Amino acid sequence: MAAVSAGTTLDIRKLTRDARPDQGEPMRGTILQPGGRLDIDTYSGFERDVLAAIEAGAPWLVLDFSDVCYLSSVGVRVVMMATKRLRAAGGRVIVCGLRPLIADVIEISGLNAILEIYSDRESALATLP
Repeated sequence: MAAVSAGTTLDIRKLTRDARPDQGEPMRGTILQPGGRLDIDTYSGFERDVLAAIEAGAPWLVLDFSDVCYLSSVGVRVVMMATKRLRAAGGRVIVCGLRPLIADVIEISGLNAILEIYSDRESALATLP
C-alpha cells in the first residue's frame, strides 16, 4: 500500500469476514480502512460508509486507522456515533492500527475508555467470533 500524504483524500475499503465455520451460521461484519485525513472535508464519506454498515445490520465494525494521518473532531464524532449505535444493538466497534498522533486524539477525546483498541487488524479480527 502506498504511503499516505497529509493531503490525501479519504479512501475507504470495505471488507467482510465470516465467522469461523465451526460456529454455525456465519456472522458478518464490516472492516473500514479510511486513509489520509478524517476532517471536515473528508469525514462525510467515512460517515456514510459507517452508517451503511450499521443500517445493513453489521454485528461488528472494525475501523482500521493504520492509514489515517489526521483525525479531527468530526472524525471522532463519527466513531462515537458508531459506538453508541452498535452497542445499543448489541454490536461492537473495534479500532486498530492507531498511529501515535491518532492515538493521542483518541485518548484526549476520552474514547480510549469506551473503545476496543488493538495494535493491528490481525489482533482485532482475532477477537471476533
